[in-house]
Amino acid sequence: MKYFKIFFILILVASCNKKNVQLPIIGEKGITNVHNNSSVWMFFNVINNDTVAVLNKNNKITNTHLIFNIDKRLPLRVVVPKLHEIQENLKKDSPHKSSETMHNYFNYADTLSNTFALFDFTNTFYLFTKEEFENTILNIHKEKIRNPIIINFKKESIIIENKKTNDLINKINFIISNDSIKNRTLFLTFDKYIPYQKYLKIKTKLLDKGFKIENAEYIYSEE
Repeated sequence: MKYFKIFFILILVASCNKKNVQLPIIGEKGITNVHNNSSVWMFFNVINNDTVAVLNKNNKITNTHLIFNIDKRLPLRVVVPKLHEIQENLKKDSPHKSSETMHNYFNYADTLSNTFALFDFTNTFYLFTKEEFENTILNIHKEKIRNPIIINFKKESIIIENKKTNDLINKINFIISNDSIKNRTLFLTFDKYIPYQKYLKIKTKLLDKGFKIENAEYIYSEE
């Protein structure tokens, strides 16, 4: 309960500063108890008709677990670069370098438990160019340990745009059950204009169904 009380206080503080975050609303249970944490906030804002993410973090962001409160309306094109920047800063050698035991979490509203829940994305890293993506896939295949199914949100033939997440689950299960290759993993790629709400819903659902997801994710642009 102490954890949730802390979050309620933080939300009130954000409101007092005339800023608020609309957390993703997802019907999946997640982690509910993390101690020794710091919060990172990404607020939704529009400047000159362009959607931007306003980053606000408290002073203590090292040697603690990081909990990211990200507005569900933000597109990945503004969320992921900031996530990547924070990840890179944490990797830099310094006297205050984060411990390897500290994790990064996305915060969301769990409609099943009617409370806050967390999604661990500590090991997730992002690719931004086609070359990075192709090299990563090549390296995975060279290992001959796992065989990724590439799922491209939103133009891959595996996924039909506007279909429900359950349809996606059925398609993946069909592919795996009819494939003689073992150790199939999912390599997720996302159009950078997909809303953060949809992104996190997809990931929590896939994890809940027990799929193995590659740590690397490709955030691409059709432009």
